Amino acid sequence: MLDEALKYLDRNWCIIPCKLTKNDTGKVNKRPLVAWTRFQEELPTKDEVRGWWKKWPDAHVGLVTGSISGIFVVDLDIGYDEAEFKKLKIPKTLKSKTPSGGCHLFLRHPHGEKIKTVAGFRKKIDIRGDGGFVVVAPSTYPDGRKYEWKNDRRIAKAPDALVKLLKEPEEGEYKPKDLTPVIKGTSEGGRNAAAASLVGFLVHHIPPSRWKSIVWPLVQSWNTCNNKPPLSETELWGVFKSIGNARYRELKPKRK
Repeated sequence: MLDEALKYLDRNWCIIPCKLTKNDTGKVNKRPLVAWTRFQEELPTKDEVRGWWKKWPDAHVGLVTGSISGIFVVDLDIGYDEAEFKKLKIPKTLKSKTPSGGCHLFLRHPHGEKIKTVAGFRKKIDIRGDGGFVVVAPSTYPDGRKYEWKNDRRIAKAPDALVKLLKEPEEGEYKPKDLTPVIKGTSEGGRNAAAASLVGFLVHHIPPSRWKSIVWPLVQSWNTCNNKPPLSETELWGVFKSIGNARYRELKPKRK
């Protein structure tokens, strides 16, 4: 695992160590073993990676998606709607098989943009963009099933229409949306994006002086009660701080 992690790092892919465990329902949970907010914007060093696998020799390999690695991933689970998938017009590209029988399609991240991480983008189709991660080969499920690369194609450019759907709005372009699915909570893979949506909505409707006393406790309670499993407090605080800082910059008077 360490050797492969270092090879990925040589490709300028941002790598983190992960633990894969099966819960009572048989679903496999994928949990980073490090606080990884920093690694959404900064590559680890080789010494850090070696240190992680020295500490956790059985760790699996997680790949942080988004601009930091120059990629985003279309995650197809078993039972996805092929007709809906065809509408996305995704070109042939680097592909991996997941142990559950689905697959990951890797696309180039558009320079200078933010791509949303979206759980339920289409039926059984998720997007792992900025603020997300995927597990990659040679990682395995607890039962021994493996992540495997299915080809060695170059990573293709994402269709412009897909990028347009997934782009994060620029500062000042925030548009309120239906938060019903977000409030219900989500599982691993969609929690960061859901947290960002909830924090974004709240800080656009509550003054900055009340963010720590109102917004932060609300987001903490939502995360603890509704997400399975919850985000770590470090990750949740990272999302809260990032969205809050962006909103605060919007509210600051512009220099003339």
